[in-house]
Amino acid sequence: MLFRSFVAASDAGSDTLWTVGAQVQKDFAKAGLTGVVSYGNVEDLDIWTVGGEGAYFVLPTLRLNANFAYNNLEAGGDDVDVYTYGVGGEYQINNSPVSVYGGWDRASMDDFDLDIDTFSLGLRFTFGGTLQERDRSGADLGRKIGGVAGAVAFIDGVSSL
Repeated sequence: MLFRSFVAASDAGSDTLWTVGAQVQKDFAKAGLTGVVSYGNVEDLDIWTVGGEGAYFVLPTLRLNANFAYNNLEAGGDDVDVYTYGVGGEYQINNSPVSVYGGWDRASMDDFDLDIDTFSLGLRFTFGGTLQERDRSGADLGRKIGGVAGAVAFIDGVSSL
């Protein structure tokens, strides 16, 4: 089992979102579970997050994952619940240091009848083993799990119009 704590700074429109938290990861033969608890702040907005991710290795070079998180945003005495969830995958090309990843994530704010969809596609360069070995070593613990940084940037952009 792996544990880590973190402090992160993310661009949130015209401000910086500061986040502190902890993650835990439990590995199984072909799967893994990761959980996160965090607190973030940008200006007078407080963000509490509890989330998790499940990953399954079809092959040591092919990873499929799904994530879900509950987020509570509090500002000026008001609060909003945001649910984030998504799916993704990554494939390491011919045991090279290059992998291709993609995914879809959604942040749903029922109070505002608002859904924010994010699609990602990219290349990742990693040296030293397969995707599964990288995951087991703890190198992937920094990966986003159900965060709301994109939603906060969107809300900040809309509120400054």
